[in-house]
Amino acid sequence: KIHGARLVIFDIIFDEESGASQDAILREAIQRSGNVYLPFAFQFNRGDLPAGDDPFSGVRNILWPLKGFMDASKGYGHVNVAPDIDGTLRNSPLFIKHEGRFYPQLAFKAVCDYIGVDKDDIVVRPGRNILLKDTSIGDINIPIDSKNQSIVSWAGPWRDTFKHYSYIDIIVSHREMMEGKRPRVDLTGLKDKICIVGLTSSGLYDIRPIPLEPSYPVVGMNANIINNVLKKDFIKKAPKALDISLIYLMGILICMLLSKVRFVRGAFYMFAAAFGYMAASAAVFIFAGRWIAIVYPASSMFLAFLGMSLYNEVTLALERKKYFDLSIKDGLTKLFNIRHFKEILAREFALYAGQRKGGLSLIMTDVDYFKKFNDTYGHQVGDFVLKRVAKTLKDMSRSRDVVARYGGEEFIIMLPGTDLEVAGSIAERIRERIEKNPFKRSNETYSVTISLGVATLVDERTKEELIKKADDALYMAKQSGRNRVCTK
Repeated sequence: KIHGARLVIFDIIFDEESGASQDAILREAIQRSGNVYLPFAFQFNRGDLPAGDDPFSGVRNILWPLKGFMDASKGYGHVNVAPDIDGTLRNSPLFIKHEGRFYPQLAFKAVCDYIGVDKDDIVVRPGRNILLKDTSIGDINIPIDSKNQSIVSWAGPWRDTFKHYSYIDIIVSHREMMEGKRPRVDLTGLKDKICIVGLTSSGLYDIRPIPLEPSYPVVGMNANIINNVLKKDFIKKAPKALDISLIYLMGILICMLLSKVRFVRGAFYMFAAAFGYMAASAAVFIFAGRWIAIVYPASSMFLAFLGMSLYNEVTLALERKKYFDLSIKDGLTKLFNIRHFKEILAREFALYAGQRKGGLSLIMTDVDYFKKFNDTYGHQVGDFVLKRVAKTLKDMSRSRDVVARYGGEEFIIMLPGTDLEVAGSIAERIRERIEKNPFKRSNETYSVTISLGVATLVDERTKEELIKKADDALYMAKQSGRNRVCTK
């Protein structure tokens, strides 16, 4: 009081006696000054503030300063902080409701007295705002959440904001002035100021991260709360509905941008959109004091980018496979077409050519009297029969065999590593399967037979010669009565 300080706020709880004489001196100094505010703290079952809809339901005790100090002080308030889940201080509970009573935060209580706010002029609307009416600087509207917490608008890094004095230097300088000596620090700087006393040394429990820096003395929160109220500088968080809408909108935007582009261009679009959104959010924060969610919408954009990129790549791969299948497979029977079959045969022919024991065989087959069958039952039934014959050929072949549609009602099978005898027995089993198992379609049953010609590589010099050899064997089977196997 001697040096003209307007308010003195202690962020240190004097809850233990030091000695009768020392406590009496401090109590008298507090009472004589008439402008000292003292802290108290809620003690919870766990942590600073328990999580949940009612973060203060777990109060197990209140740590008060000594009663004599409280009675001598001008006022008191709680100093509990509410770090977020990542440990960062972003909010301050301006009021804590306990057992039906509202307890103000220490600095908030002091600044309300400073600007002349009566108890009846404070209107608390949970989840909306705290209205301070008829203050010396006009009405003040402080946005809060449902827990009565206000987002702190930090003035800046600790060392770059507010004036700092060592408490020891203050005490020593006062004594030096009383002794007529030159003081260590100029105490005239305290005149008409709000002085906050607390612990600031690094390594203490009361050092926490804030959005601006990783180590910030919690006592500095008091200075920032006072600064926010006096400057009416508050941050208002956007409604949850808006944040949720932005999450969906950003995801949809990225999906629209990436629906027809490849990965690299999509990544460029995604980063451009994310940067633009963050720049817009920063502008709204700086110029309008509105805090719009950044992490979740940005995550939504990133996940949408990954999802759309994966979708595009899978779609492209499927389209490529589709076009590749169209180029190598017959549209009706889904067997290889003859062009692709000949490419495979050329490779196998090169491997087996010159081996006197053969080892590479072909089976050519033809549906007997198919033209007459087609004319009698129609093309739809004819197509059905061709597909069923093709399926039977595929099912009866070995995994290493290659089955293809040669054209019309003719099919061809390549059997690597198979001599004429084995190839002939395979052909006979196929013939018997088709002869003894009529094809059923709706309520109708259709019986067909096939003729097969088998040939094995001996001294043929080209794959065309081998195919002709199998075709000749097929011709022999048809000429000798059909529904049989001939070898050559």
